[in-house]
Amino acid sequence: MIFEFITYAFLLSFFVAVFEIIIEKDKGWGTAFKKNKWYANKFFIPIHKLTGTYPLLNYHFVMFFIIYPLFLWGVVSYLEIDAALYAVAMYPLLLIVEDFLWFVLNPYFPSLRNFFRGPKGNIWWHRKWKKIGHVYVPTSYIVSMVLSALILLYIYVVS
Repeated sequence: MIFEFITYAFLLSFFVAVFEIIIEKDKGWGTAFKKNKWYANKFFIPIHKLTGTYPLLNYHFVMFFIIYPLFLWGVVSYLEIDAALYAVAMYPLLLIVEDFLWFVLNPYFPSLRNFFRGPKGNIWWHRKWKKIGHVYVPTSYIVSMVLSALILLYIYVVS
């Protein structure tokens, strides 16, 4: 069941990444959109400060707090996974996979090469980076992975 869940989550991430590539092209983080209509309110300031990204767009609000949770709830219900915490643990990973796929699949933006250059590249919307070995990783990826790992650890300790 977990393999099916991960497969569905990857597929959703793939289609969302393709959708974002279509609407954004080479303009990452919605920079082609009108800021007065697309940028979310100040409620999300703690999120972007913690993760080291720029302020969230209304698009992100819809995806992060409506579309993804509905998807996860639907998959958990369909697969009859007893522990809904698996869905909660997978949620941050889903966001990482979608974001990374945007860099991998985007033909309009030389993004994968710039991604691994971290702060030396031109991916300005990830403000904070950590060097791991010879490559850089956005701090938001690390925060998300740690959060998922802690939730999974809690699931295994409790059960």
